Amino acid sequence: PALSVVTAISVVGVTLGVWLVIVSLAILSGFEHDLRKKIIGAHAHILIQQPQSKPFPLDASLLSAIEQTEGVEASAAYVEGEVAVASRSNFNGGVLMGIDLKASPGVLEVLKSLPPGTLDKLEPVSAVAALEDDPFAFAAPSVPPGIIVGVEMARALSIKEGDDVRVISPTLEVLTPLGPAPKSRGFRVVGI
Repeated sequence: PALSVVTAISVVGVTLGVWLVIVSLAILSGFEHDLRKKIIGAHAHILIQQPQSKPFPLDASLLSAIEQTEGVEASAAYVEGEVAVASRSNFNGGVLMGIDLKASPGVLEVLKSLPPGTLDKLEPVSAVAALEDDPFAFAAPSVPPGIIVGVEMARALSIKEGDDVRVISPTLEVLTPLGPAPKSRGFRVVGI
């Protein structure tokens, strides 16, 4: 009887240990898949850039050489920079990417998950011009350009679609009476 109790405890212990290892591997595998999907979905598989990420002129011959390279399915130019994004209740750091609206959906998987028509809202809406015959007429306020933010940033900033945010660039400065200040611009959230 003593041997059967020790055997039962051992079997239960081994069973629980194996179960715990299987559950841990399943959780880590799901986490790895999610992380890989987010990293690859928001970035191209290959980036062509200058040393120190300096911009370079993009001409038609370079674009055609990239497109004709074997294995290249799509290509798109972009610019990016580190910024701070401020909402009414909070602020958060992030990376702002300026993309080519026509070519980028073929490169960035994350854009394919957006609802149809979201990218069309990124086109800036121009302000209505003042009446030419009345020099004292005021132009209607312009609608801020659109911006798409990630789910995590939207949660951190407590924002939803249609809210306005302010993007502040620490590297671009504007001269004020008090000295240089970071340049900022308002945007309207058109997608998350």
